[in-house]
Amino acid sequence: MPYNPNLLHRRSIRLKDYDYSLPGAYFITLVTWQRSWLFGIITNGEMQLNPFGHIVADRLNRLPNVNTWIVMPNHVHLIYMIEPSDDQLSDNKIDHDDHPEKVVTPTLSLPAMIQNYKSVTTRLINNQRRITGTAVWQRNYYEHIIRSFKELMRISDYIANNPRDWAEDPENIKV
Repeated sequence: MPYNPNLLHRRSIRLKDYDYSLPGAYFITLVTWQRSWLFGIITNGEMQLNPFGHIVADRLNRLPNVNTWIVMPNHVHLIYMIEPSDDQLSDNKIDHDDHPEKVVTPTLSLPAMIQNYKSVTTRLINNQRRITGTAVWQRNYYEHIIRSFKELMRISDYIANNPRDWAEDPENIKV
């Protein structure tokens, strides 16, 4: 097969020329590698987290500007808010207190926050599994810029009801 440089470049699903560090609300879905049920199970419409699910949930609780989220068996939904603030650089940090070097990373943009979150949770889960180099997350993620308060409420309800509606969820694929 002849060399084709277009095959080496993946098409981005991000909005072209959009600045993902702009203030706003973003709906994010992160999916596990090969959609494996890594974080627990749904029982009677409620998510039952396993130890890996607890790691993912704990890290979501530690993220600044995330207060609406759900961990599902094979994915995570969250709403990430970037607040308009002059002191965003000093207040918007993730503290990796599980590592002696106490790395503190500014989360100035949505992609930076996602990359950081996926990296930390992968490392913690793989440490617990006593393995290295094994993927936890799919390479990319779904994002949607929330453009109105009504849309924010609709997405917040969707996140809150996701375990109850799991039987109809397109991500409900047992692998």
